[in-house]
Amino acid sequence: MALNMIPEKISTRFRIGIIGPGSICVTYGNALKASDTVSLACICGRDTEKGRKTAERFQVPYYTDQEQMYRNEALDGVLICTLTYTHEEMVRRALARRVPVMCEKPLALDAETARRLVAEAADADVPFMVMQVVRFWPEYRALARLIRSGQLGRIKNVYMSRLSSHPDWLDFLYSVFGPAETVYAIGDR
Repeated sequence: MALNMIPEKISTRFRIGIIGPGSICVTYGNALKASDTVSLACICGRDTEKGRKTAERFQVPYYTDQEQMYRNEALDGVLICTLTYTHEEMVRRALARRVPVMCEKPLALDAETARRLVAEAADADVPFMVMQVVRFWPEYRALARLIRSGQLGRIKNVYMSRLSSHPDWLDFLYSVFGPAETVYAIGDR
């Protein structure tokens, strides 16, 4: 295709359903609302009051049954934002419908379940991703380049602190350094 034939804007928007109407749903909903290429098609969840309010906020249908959502909506993908112990069931339902999946972290309660789901997605040839996104943020990519270049010398110890929600940068550290030899953490509520 000649370069002058590429449209300035994509005319077809990808339709995404969000399963799980909690606070992260609102975060993703706002991001999808601002997108030129992806739109929020529907929200699905068991908490009907919260779900209805969230769906109303984004002016999309609300479903309390995942199978009904798949029957009624032509989805190009789903974001699974439910509690971790429900991920396995939610992912399998999407894979059975051949709907691409992005699942919130952690993917599963144990490594064996996570490996099984990844293998099932690969066997079904359905795109599947866990929402470990911090390593892709520009500032973390720049830091990774510095570390890998050797410009900072040989890193022997890393100390990171977070003064808000659960840390997302553990995946970043793993992506740059590989498995940790030791980990020490203190938590406070």
